[in-house]
This record gives sequence, structure tokens and C-alpha cells, in this order.
Amino acid sequence: MATSNPTTFSTDVGIQKLKPRAERFEAGDVKNKGLRVRVTPRGTKTFVWYYRDGSKIRRLTLGQYGEADGQLTLAKARRRVTDLRDKLTAGVKPHTSDDADTPKTVQQLADLFYDKRIVPSRKRPDAVKQILDHDILPAIGTRRLNTITTVTLGKIIDDMVSRGAKSHAGKCLAILKQLFNWAAGRGYVEVSPALSLQPDNFGVVTATRQRALDTNEQGEAQADLKEVAALWAALDAAPRISPQVRHGTKLLLLTGVRSGELRLAKWKHIDQDNAEWTIPVENQKLTKKQAQKGKPFVVPLSPMAVELFELLKDAAKGSEWVLPSRRDGQPFTDKALARAITRLFDLKDKDGQSLLTIERFTAHDMRRTLRTHLSRLRVPPHICEKCLNHSLGRLEETYGTHTFLDERRDALEKWANQVDLQVTDRENVVRIGGAA
Repeated sequence: MATSNPTTFSTDVGIQKLKPRAERFEAGDVKNKGLRVRVTPRGTKTFVWYYRDGSKIRRLTLGQYGEADGQLTLAKARRRVTDLRDKLTAGVKPHTSDDADTPKTVQQLADLFYDKRIVPSRKRPDAVKQILDHDILPAIGTRRLNTITTVTLGKIIDDMVSRGAKSHAGKCLAILKQLFNWAAGRGYVEVSPALSLQPDNFGVVTATRQRALDTNEQGEAQADLKEVAALWAALDAAPRISPQVRHGTKLLLLTGVRSGELRLAKWKHIDQDNAEWTIPVENQKLTKKQAQKGKPFVVPLSPMAVELFELLKDAAKGSEWVLPSRRDGQPFTDKALARAITRLFDLKDKDGQSLLTIERFTAHDMRRTLRTHLSRLRVPPHICEKCLNHSLGRLEETYGTHTFLDERRDALEKWANQVDLQVTDRENVVRIGGAA
């Protein structure tokens, strides 16, 4: 006759009949030796597995019992134990909760993840460190790994979305998935609790932006560059805007470089006589592995771009930097150009009208603008990609190591001529401060 509170089980119903006691206890699976359910006084039920490692008996926590995301039914727990036994037979030892060499808390896991996974593979690992330190670890850093469930991680994302940080929540979600997938791959957890987290279920913003100036609803480039002309006019009319922002923003549009590459440029990188700008490897957006094989990237400059560099050199007043800050003479911060472009949409003219009334865009969208319009100008795809310093992948094997400098120069000059036609006043009139 069954006891009122059994210490064995063979079905899910049997587990559900396990009632909490004053002290924690364990009940064993009669069909699977070593598999047990630990029941706490609060009623939490957790699967654990005991196995022999030489002369030692070790315990591995498998996860909480239940049918919710991140939890285990009896059938799933049994399959997990079968897999673990197979690995053990093959000589692969499972992670054990009493192994001193493995992380016990999320903080310890994050430290290992950052040192062993992020730092070796990313040129700028600080972006990941910031998300770990400011968004993830304050919430769960002290928690033990075996207590982290999908629900736990989902709450972090929910809280970020609730305060309006939908885009940042997408970045945090991506880091959580990387962190726990890496942990599972190293054997620190059996299954990543972030595995089933999907952006659509939390309302985060992860979609790749598709904004490019002067395109229709289908994303097709339009020859009439009204938005480009509006941007150019707003930059020229904006009060108290620095020459670095005014001319630097125009250069982003003409060259398609990343804003970080421009802000780190020095005058020694600019060859105005040969109309070339050399971006050193350390200023390019590359992984550490790519940087090891990387080469300086030469940007051919159109006559229009050369003129803008001449204006910037006058404004630099002897600084080694192309875009020196007015405060301390150091290069612009990584967000300076992005903030300046955002402010353009908030500026008013003397009549109180907005200076820029087109759909909002970012600094990176100008890079997409260039790529889109080069295609409209029938520049071959591999030249378009090389203009952006993109890897050609398999195409690289076909085209070899040729830099296509002349072809890229022709492509960028075609684009600059298109822009020039839209933004330069060619009427034979007397301009203020100029000649007819």
C-alpha cells in the first residue's frame, strides 16, 4: 500500500504527489537508477542525477520539474540521463555541481565568457561588457547557474522593454543567448535557458534597418535626390553647427565610410594630392581574427570630397585629427556625429520651421544610401561591396587581391557628381560674399 508521501515515483503523477516536508528530501525514479527529484519545504521540485566518477559519487542538477519553458518533464529528464550516461561511457564527464573548476554563479560564468569568448574574438569587447555589467549582472549576477530558467531571463528583457528600451533589449537578448549557449557548449549547463527566447515574444527591436535616402517604398533608389538635397541644405543652414559636423556628415554621404573611421582619421592618413584616404587596420571595424590578416583600406576621394577635406583642414587649426573636438582637441567621441544628426531634426529656422523634415535617419543609413545608389548607377556588385570595404567571400577567390582602386574611384565620382547636381547652385547669380 502506497504511503501518503512516497519516496519513489515512476510517472509524472507520482512526482506531483510528492508533498513538501519540513526539511528537504529526495525521491527516486524506480525506472531510472540515479535519477531523483529533490523537494524543498516550499514545494520546488528539481531533478538531480547521481553517478559514479571513479571512487566518487557525484551529483548533477538537471533542472526544475514542470512543463514551462526551461523546465523538465519526467520524460525529458530520463532522456537527459540517457544522453549523459552515453557521454560518460565515452569518457566525457558531465559538469558536476561540486566541481571547483567550473562557475557556480552567473557572475563567474560572465567573467569566463568575457575573458575566453568575447575578448579573443571581438575588436571592441567593451560593448558586451557594458551590457553584462549594467543590464544582466545587476539582475542575476549572484544567482547560481542551476537556478536560472527561461522565465528568469525573460523578465530581464520584459523590464527593459517596459521602460522603452526596445532596441537595447534586443542587444541584451542577443548577449544572453550567446552567454548561455557558450555555457552549454562548455558543459557548465546542460541546456541553455535562453534557447527558446525569441525577440517577437518580447516586442524587442532587432530588425535590420533598411532606411536609405531617396528610395521608394520598395527600397528602390530614386534619381531625384530630394532628401540628399534637403540634408545638404539643412547642414548649411543649421546655426552654431561646427565645421567638423557640417563637412564630416557630407563626407559620410560621399564616401560611405563608417562614422568611427572618420572620427579616428588623422591628417597623416589623408593624401590630398593623390586624392586618397588610407584607413589603417586598427581604425576599421574588424574582428580580431580579421584584423590579424587585415590591410589598410584606401578610399579614393572624388573632387567634391577633396574640397570638404580642405575645409576641414582649415577648421582643424593645426590639430593632428581630422575631426578635433572644440572642447579638448581630442577626436570626436563615438556618438558625437550620431547625436549631431539627430539634433538636425530638432532645429528650427528663423520662422520657427523645422530645418529638416524628411524621415529620420542615422549616420549608418548614409552608408546604406551610398550602396543603394551605386547599384542604381549600375556599378557592378563586387565594386559596390569593395567601396564599403566589405569582404567578397567566395567572390574574393575569383577576383584575387586586386583592390579595384580605379574602379572604386570611378564609382564614387559618379555618385559625387549626382549629389553635386542636386546641391550646388549653378545659376549665374551673385552670391553673398562671392563672385558671379
